[in-house]
Amino acid sequence: MIDIGKAQIGDIELIMEIEESSFDSREQWSQQSWSNEFFAGDRLILVARTGDGGLLGVITVQVVGDTADLHRVAVASGSRRVGAASALINSSIDGVRPRGAEKMILEVADDNHAALSLYTKLGFVEIHRRRNYYGDDTDAIVMSKGLELA
Repeated sequence: MIDIGKAQIGDIELIMEIEESSFDSREQWSQQSWSNEFFAGDRLILVARTGDGGLLGVITVQVVGDTADLHRVAVASGSRRVGAASALINSSIDGVRPRGAEKMILEVADDNHAALSLYTKLGFVEIHRRRNYYGDDTDAIVMSKGLELA
């Protein structure tokens, strides 16, 4: 069972463990970056918890006007492919609609095939490509999804 709820600043150490297991050192957010997310007033930060309170994953989304910008989603390395990322994204969509968000956007490296597959499965479509954005001929793919209720 995956329980999705609002993250607390006290979760920061566990969030950092997930961050470090999810991204290589060049791409990792610092603890300060994550702390800043908590103190920005326009963020929705959710965590996926296990039944015993451990963290499976985290997501942070910023709402500006009618757009929700998915800043980060990460799932602990030992907890991938069990639905935590999908649950976090879907819960964040439910959380940003009441804030006026009509669409969600995100950016993903074109060589992150697992993430691209997940986002496509969840209904995101490519709207732009930023050539060599990450260097080493790795493009950033900007994706979008309308948040209208089905």
